[in-house]
Amino acid sequence: MPLVKRTIEPYHASRCKVPDRADNELQCILSHTLANVIRQMSSLSKHGENLFGELITEANSCLDRTNALHRRVQKLAVDVTQLDPVGEEVNIQDMALYKTYRSAHVTDQQVLSRDTLPAALMEVYNKCSKPPNLTAFNALRDDGKDSLKFYTDPGYFFELWSEDMNKKADERKKKKKKPGRRQPGKSQGPVKVSAVKKKTVISGKGKEFDETQTRRHSEYVKTTAPSGPPPTQVPAGPPQ
Repeated sequence: MPLVKRTIEPYHASRCKVPDRADNELQCILSHTLANVIRQMSSLSKHGENLFGELITEANSCLDRTNALHRRVQKLAVDVTQLDPVGEEVNIQDMALYKTYRSAHVTDQQVLSRDTLPAALMEVYNKCSKPPNLTAFNALRDDGKDSLKFYTDPGYFFELWSEDMNKKADERKKKKKKPGRRQPGKSQGPVKVSAVKKKTVISGKGKEFDETQTRRHSEYVKTTAPSGPPPTQVPAGPPQ
């Protein structure tokens, strides 16, 4: 449901009860309406002053943050212009002794707390009715829980958010500690190195090539020779 931050009162300018002793009812309603219009203008001016006051506060806060950022940028620009990496010798061991940079900027927390509640919302909050006195039943409970939290709990959403953030942090820690990934600072057992067999490659030149060619040639000659007895040779006689 929408939350009304500022309300102009009175709501109904012309709604009134005419007294019995009034001589002219129209004149009575007219006077009552005019008075309520003046009251509405007064309420409007009050809310306008409150609204501009909040704008001035936010503008001053933004101005302070901008000035702080401007000073940091100017200081960084001076340091960069005065830095001489050629003339200054940097030792790696000395760099390891330096402290880790940590920002001194304070982050605003609990911006939606009771202390930062605007004046208009605080006025609306004070007009609300108080919760019932359920804390009287705490003495009758065995679980030690607050009975009022079952009716209203302002810190419920913060506790829910905190539980969700802690759960995500635990999941990130578990992912970092997965087995098989080497953790820094922890000694591990000996690493097994599998032996790789070297394949002997016969080059196309050299003694191995000659022996292979000779063996193949002898096998080819044996397979292509005729299997029958050798032909007889007839000696040549004297011519007749």
